[in-house]
Formats: sequence, C-alpha cells, structure tokens
Amino acid sequence: MKAAIKGFLLPVAALFAAIALIAVYPEWDPTSYLPYATKCTRISENEAVVIARDKIAKSMGFLMQHFSEPAADITAAKVVQLVDLRPSAVFSYSVIFQTPSDHLLEINIGPECGREISYPGKLLPPV
Repeated sequence: MKAAIKGFLLPVAALFAAIALIAVYPEWDPTSYLPYATKCTRISENEAVVIARDKIAKSMGFLMQHFSEPAADITAAKVVQLVDLRPSAVFSYSVIFQTPSDHLLEINIGPECGREISYPGKLLPPV
C-alpha cells in the first residue's frame, strides 16, 4: 500500500514542482512564445489592412523606385482582395492593393505579424 502511494505521490509532486518553477521563472515556460507567435491569427480583416498599409508606408522609398509612381499614388492604392489564409497556409492574411497605375502589391501577414511584400501578376484564386 505504501509503495502504491509513493508511486502516485512522486509524479504528482514532480508535476507540482514543475508548475511552481514555471510560476517563479516564467522564461522557463516552454509555451511562453505562443501568444507572441500567433498574435496575428486573432486579428480582424480591418486590422490586417492597417498592418498592410503600415508595411507600405515603411517601404515607400523602395516601392516608389520599383513602381515608378509617386508616394501619393502608392499610399492611395485601394484594397482589391483580402484573403484569410488561416489555418491552411504559412501566412494569416494576404492583402492585395492596386495602385492607380494598375500595379498589384501584395502584403502577406504571418501569424506573428511578420510582413512580406510581393508583386503578383494577378489576384489570388478564391479560397
């Protein structure tokens, strides 16, 4: 009977000790990265557009050279397609803008809010 109690109490005590250590030292929590790594999987479509426009603003110099368009035209680009790629793809959202000169500009937003610019020749097929 004592062996059975010891056999049960030892794993339970180890579990409580691990939980206590993680409470005292949060950086030891193996899941602590999850909220940061998935923060853009919980955003709305409007927030995705805001994040994409922010990437355009931060990349304006490069985009002006690439498209040979003034900054005002690139800033005024309209959203022509927004695709929610969750959970089937590496990215959470794909936001495609069209400039007044008909250039397409795609901003892919990852689950951790990383952003990537690409220049598609056409719109994405429906998901």
